[in-house]
Amino acid sequence: MHGFAAMKYFQVHGKFYLENGKSKLNLANVMEFCGMKDTRIQLKDKNVVKEGTPHNGLEDAKLEADCLSRILFGKGLFKEFDHFKVPWYLRKI
Repeated sequence: MHGFAAMKYFQVHGKFYLENGKSKLNLANVMEFCGMKDTRIQLKDKNVVKEGTPHNGLEDAKLEADCLSRILFGKGLFKEFDHFKVPWYLRKI
């Protein structure tokens, strides 16, 4: 998914999403790019930096699949994420 997200981000913005020469496209940032709000807990060095729902591998896999569908096909995959609108730059016309 990262490769597809990086290429689509480049198509939309004309540059890669980098910081200090490294990609910033983690799942949270890909979700934001795809119009989805990240409600998962975020940790840094074992400290909570953002409260949210606990880690769930199946949920993360579904989020990744929905993002990939939005990037490749311009539409979501799972009904449970339909309340997150697909951004105009990802929609297929």
